[in-house]
Amino acid sequence: MRGIEFGWRVHAVQEQWAARADTKATVVFTVQAAVIAAVVAAFGNAGIAAAMTGWRFVLVWIGLLASALAVTTASLVVIPQLGRVREMEGERRLIYFGHLRSQRPEALATRLADLTDAEEIAELSVQLSRMGAGNWRKYGMLRIAVLASLAGALLLFVAFAWPR
Repeated sequence: MRGIEFGWRVHAVQEQWAARADTKATVVFTVQAAVIAAVVAAFGNAGIAAAMTGWRFVLVWIGLLASALAVTTASLVVIPQLGRVREMEGERRLIYFGHLRSQRPEALATRLADLTDAEEIAELSVQLSRMGAGNWRKYGMLRIAVLASLAGALLLFVAFAWPR
């Protein structure tokens, strides 16, 4: 059935988009964690610390807060979305591992053997809808992480590199 095949292709694309968001978020997390560590280390130098006064000091703190926001939102991108246990307890879906974990193998085998094309499309539709919503959330958080990362980097660059 064309709809089922297409649905599984869309499912594969959704998985790829989720993986790409996770990879990008990991890069943002790593770079921004290194930036925060570098700024903290720079303040260990008495000369640099003494030069960070007035507007420079303010920019450093705002830049660090933006970097911390980037790290936090990047973390939210990669945190697994398992769903609420109470909502899943009543569902007996066939695709998501959170639903499958509590089903007995014998009962699951019977359900799979009796599954019609219409039921497969219904199961796939639920999964695709939830994956789409999860990916939308991931990319929204990733956007915030990247923008905060860029803002933090710019502010820190100005604070440290602007001629005195």
